[in-house]
Amino acid sequence: MKLQRILIADDDTKLVALLTSSLQKSGYATLEALDGEAALERAKNEKPDLILADITMPKIDGFKLCKLIRENPDTADIPFIFLTAKGELTDRVAGLNLGADDYISKPFHISEVTARIKSVLQRTTLFVSPVEEEGESDLKGNLEQMSLADIMQTLGMNKKTGGLKIIHQSRVGKIFFDAGNIVQASLGKYKSEEAVYRILTWDAGYFEFDSTDRADHIVITTSTNSLLMEGFRQKDEYVKYQQTLPAFDTIVKLTEIEHTDEMKSAAQKIIVLIDGQRTIQEIINLSPINYLLTVKLLYTLLKKGVIAALETRTEPEMQAEDYGQLAQELYE
Repeated sequence: MKLQRILIADDDTKLVALLTSSLQKSGYATLEALDGEAALERAKNEKPDLILADITMPKIDGFKLCKLIRENPDTADIPFIFLTAKGELTDRVAGLNLGADDYISKPFHISEVTARIKSVLQRTTLFVSPVEEEGESDLKGNLEQMSLADIMQTLGMNKKTGGLKIIHQSRVGKIFFDAGNIVQASLGKYKSEEAVYRILTWDAGYFEFDSTDRADHIVITTSTNSLLMEGFRQKDEYVKYQQTLPAFDTIVKLTEIEHTDEMKSAAQKIIVLIDGQRTIQEIINLSPINYLLTVKLLYTLLKKGVIAALETRTEPEMQAEDYGQLAQELYE
């Protein structure tokens, strides 16, 4: 069996040597380039299976290298991972906008690099495999194996058209793609971008992409990368609030009813959902406004003593293997 070849582009010779040794031990063949210009030539001439490139390199930096790789029809489909000391969200978004498949920040553990390479190569292989029989799903699995951001980026990169169905506990979301662009989304009563942002918070569940399932009309015109950028921003902030709030399966109740009618409209929309029976998560799920704003308002109401946390409601955990059966039941 022919070994998959990884092009390592970095001007740090010690790092290149470390990556070369580690990747070869993991069963890959490696190519090396110490600047962006050399990396571009090797990519054109030797067509590696994946490019692993630093951003800060002599002659041609990683961003320009990625752009040139994507613009050339002969190299456009080569998976590209940025490996860099820059870990800011703006740098990550810049890389994704150029068509990168993943972004790994230094310092890193070598096992993380090999795992991310394996994941990207598996995603790519899924879309270059022979066409399945009519009526079968193009791609399906658990979110524990492949994150939603990875799935969406992969569908966008491969310019796929069809419907992505995602199941999280008993909730079902749909995101429709047209030539790699997200054009429609739904999650219960939520439509358009808000549905996408809420679905992006799910780290567990079951997904299935069907190329025969098409959107009936275009609702979303924002680019996929822009949606992901805003989705990442909201999720990052959401996670920070999640870490400071009580567990989301905690029931909350109103403790101060006076003056609530004087609050802003957004806050009143949340207060009417607080009945002493619902958990924080249920309130977020039912909220008619943006989910991140809902969490911010709940945080503020708790801090001001307008609401208080009661007992935690513990629900039985769903095993990963149950998602397939649940998916089948929900689809029927």
